[in-house]
Amino acid sequence: MGDSLKQMADVKYSLDDNIKQNFLEPLHQLQTKDLKEVMHHRKKLQGRRLDFDCKKRRQAKDDEIRSAEEKFAESLQLAQVGMYNLLENDVEQVSQLVTFAEGMLDYHSQCSEILKVLVETLNEKREEAAARPKSEFVPKTLADLNIEMLGSQDGMNASPLPSPMRSPARTPMPTKPTQPCCTALYDFEPENPGELGFKENDVITLIQRVDENWFEGSLNGRNGYFPQSYVQVTVPLPSN
Repeated sequence: MGDSLKQMADVKYSLDDNIKQNFLEPLHQLQTKDLKEVMHHRKKLQGRRLDFDCKKRRQAKDDEIRSAEEKFAESLQLAQVGMYNLLENDVEQVSQLVTFAEGMLDYHSQCSEILKVLVETLNEKREEAAARPKSEFVPKTLADLNIEMLGSQDGMNASPLPSPMRSPARTPMPTKPTQPCCTALYDFEPENPGELGFKENDVITLIQRVDENWFEGSLNGRNGYFPQSYVQVTVPLPSN
């Protein structure tokens, strides 16, 4: 497969050289010299035509008109000759196109032959692989690899007892508070005298319920009032 692709690459390089020498370089010559020369004469012809018409219109001297007419006629002849020569080279230009087409045809023909040979070779290898007798697969054992097994050693048990698993360490359970208390859900900053400030997750000891919205409690030796909506009661106050 790799050799066939290499052969096709070599054919491609040969095509590139052929196209460059017999098509691209002549085309570049046509664009940079022949067409450029024709366009130069046409542009010069246009300028001399304007000069000739201008001198005739303003009734210049006869010598000036005659000189402008001669230059105009000269440019006309050069432009016509250049265009004629360019058009007469159509045989050469078509021949260059023929060379280009023949090069492409030769490239694809050679690639086609290379691929045909490759397909034939691969088909032969496929038939050989299909006709080859299949051998039975027998996996090797540890004994075949001369590896000494554990059970063959003296004084060793074939299946050692598993090591006992250690029981996980017991984590002490947190003691449940017994006196009435609550846990702060949010930070509370006191705004009035007598209010009790606290931080989130602080545990506040409940003293009494002031009304349906306020508690009185104690935290770190400080007593004060705080809103019920800022805490979650853990151990409720005893009912009267």
